[in-house]
Amino acid sequence: MTRINTRSIRRRQQRGVILLAIISLLTMFMLIGVTYVVVSGHFKRAAITNSQARQLGVPPQKHLDSAMYQLLRDTDFSGSAVRGHSLLQDKYGHFSKEATILAPPNYYASNQILEMQVNVQNLPPALRSLGALNGRVITFLDSVAKNISGRILKSSPLPNTANANYKLRILFPKSISNTIAPAHFVNKKLLINGRDFSGTGFGLVSNAGVPRYGQLSTAALLPNRSTDTTQQFDNFRRGGANEGYDVPDYQNMA
Repeated sequence: MTRINTRSIRRRQQRGVILLAIISLLTMFMLIGVTYVVVSGHFKRAAITNSQARQLGVPPQKHLDSAMYQLLRDTDFSGSAVRGHSLLQDKYGHFSKEATILAPPNYYASNQILEMQVNVQNLPPALRSLGALNGRVITFLDSVAKNISGRILKSSPLPNTANANYKLRILFPKSISNTIAPAHFVNKKLLINGRDFSGTGFGLVSNAGVPRYGQLSTAALLPNRSTDTTQQFDNFRRGGANEGYDVPDYQNMA
């Protein structure tokens, strides 16, 4: 009788151990499933956030590049606090003019000098005289010479001066001139920069008949022009930011 009871107890214990093992396995699988759901949900939310950030966000490097470009070459964005204070405008001002090449140019001096006929847009009569554009830097805006710059050695108005047609001789980089055929320049655009350091500074008073010596408008000491209208900003920089001096003041914020 005792042996029978002992055997039945052992069987019950074995069944209990098996039941505990099964419950443990089920619990483990349940935890694995819950963990998978939590982790997959987290990765899904992270993927959605990352995709939205790439669509709507701007990388920090791009912000830094934009700020650097504004300081170097200026910006047309009216909301910028440093508009008008770039380093290039501090040198050349805002008096650049766009021109079109009318005919195939000629090379001289072992291809170091390029002579071409151009039509300059919106050129005032004061700049249509012999040598008026001498010394200015020009930059090609298109053609195979895009972004290449040279300095004007001689500028001569053609007989049809009413249309601002010019013959320009420029110092051209020899390293690339040998590879560009003259025909590639025809009808292409170039930019003639303002003269270096020839401005009066911001805030010029230009009222006719009024003594202007020593006079400045209130705008001269207000460098942040982010709220200006187009007309107000044009009046502010009328004299040109490329003054003949360079000190850290309200005229030179960059």
